[in-house]
Amino acid sequence: MQERVAAYLDSVRDTGSQRACPMCDGQGELVEASIDTGERIIICDECDSLWQADTPIDPDHVEAFACFMEVRNKPPLWTELVIAV
Repeated sequence: MQERVAAYLDSVRDTGSQRACPMCDGQGELVEASIDTGERIIICDECDSLWQADTPIDPDHVEAFACFMEVRNKPPLWTELVIAV
């Protein structure tokens, strides 16, 4: 999984579209992914803050990855994610 995240981050760095996480003061980078329900998300690779793809990336719309997955009866594991590469 770490290799897929690294490949994604490398690809967005090349395009200049990388984004720092507003929740952990930019320590993490935002990664686009989806889960098997078809839902697209954006998740921080450092603090696991999560936004649904159609919401603004700000503190008012953030969700905890573990809670997001629990509601969907899925384990809160990055291996459950399909990283957009």
